[in-house]
Amino acid sequence: LCVINRLWIYTCNAVLLVSVLGFAVVAGRIVVADSRRYLVPGLSLYQPSFLYAYLALATQSGLLQLVGCLGALRLNERLLNVYWLLLLVLLFGDAIVGIVWVFRFDKICADLRPTLKQRLAAEYGVDTDFTTLWNALQRDYKCCGVEGVQDFDEEADTNRVPTDTTTTTHRLPPSSDTCAVCEGRLLFWLRQSADVLFVLGYCVIAFLKLCFLGILRYEIREMIQKIKVLQGEMRPPQLLLTDFETGASPITSPATTTQHLEPLLLNHHENNN
Repeated sequence: LCVINRLWIYTCNAVLLVSVLGFAVVAGRIVVADSRRYLVPGLSLYQPSFLYAYLALATQSGLLQLVGCLGALRLNERLLNVYWLLLLVLLFGDAIVGIVWVFRFDKICADLRPTLKQRLAAEYGVDTDFTTLWNALQRDYKCCGVEGVQDFDEEADTNRVPTDTTTTTHRLPPSSDTCAVCEGRLLFWLRQSADVLFVLGYCVIAFLKLCFLGILRYEIREMIQKIKVLQGEMRPPQLLLTDFETGASPITSPATTTQHLEPLLLNHHENNN
């Protein structure tokens, strides 16, 4: 029966590890490695919720599985309890981060347009990194401005910036005759990325951890009971001492003591076998 319990723990660890690695790869491709995140306010990679995500992903990418597998392999009650508590803490942390991001994401979407308009007016043509990112966004999405080409026509005289030492240019978007709104395209990418991460993070990983908590709680409890039974069988029998200490004994010599003890010891070894 212990073999079945171990297989449950090994299987749960393997499924969780694959899910976490898949989430890390997808999140790295659609958010971390995408340059568009620099245009979105509030998507710093060093904010507290992201730091928790790094710690949780690192824990679930090897440390958690190591504790669970060692506890199951060695039948260690303490490691099994630590493993289950780690799963519970991680699930509780995921729930808190999810609630925080429900409100934070709405604020990011609401602040996207005014923040982009402010940055476009202040940094386009001045900041090289922002100018490169914005031109790439306009080129890839065939859009111009935050709300349209009029963003480049506002205050044209004050928006002339030098491009080199000899010439100046207006901040005109590429293909400005017919173009879409960049803010809408960027918002669509942001919502699409959030949907993908939500499905993987909560509909897959958090749901798996919730199921594993229920399954493994039963399996770990059963393993702990078996561990206690095995530990009880390995202890020396106390009946021999109590019988001779509390009851009246006719034993008066080492020879007679050995004669009385031999049947009991043989019976104990047979039971263990």
